[in-house]
Amino acid sequence: ADRARKQIYRASYVPYHYVHYSTVTKGLMRTYANNEKGWKRMYGERTERTTDEAKEAIMLHTKTTTPEQTSRWEKRCHYQFDKKWRGCYVGFAWPNGTEDKENDHNEAGMMYNCFANDNIESYWIPKLKEALIQRHKLFSEHQGV
Repeated sequence: ADRARKQIYRASYVPYHYVHYSTVTKGLMRTYANNEKGWKRMYGERTERTTDEAKEAIMLHTKTTTPEQTSRWEKRCHYQFDKKWRGCYVGFAWPNGTEDKENDHNEAGMMYNCFANDNIESYWIPKLKEALIQRHKLFSEHQGV
């Protein structure tokens, strides 16, 4: 549905973004006073297009983890920890993406509690690493480093 579309903008173009609400872009903030010639009563992003989620972007939902939640993680994530209600907030992915109740922890004794996203691991992370290398080269050349 249109209401749940993902939005990707350059950070310099988005002064405000409210999670689960509308994005406030520089284009949306333009008024008649500063844009008389091209003024339209109804505004729409002219650069908007549908993203190919297989090749251009992925949205990964994450959560904030406080320092208190990860303190003593070695103890709290161990399969023999008897206070499971306290929770383990550090991720240990099930091998091969398969749950196995009889083999529920790794060699170090840490309980498996999540699944790895193979698309992110094998496709997006290498792309990100390469982009970061290129960005570093660009800025190094620009600054004479």
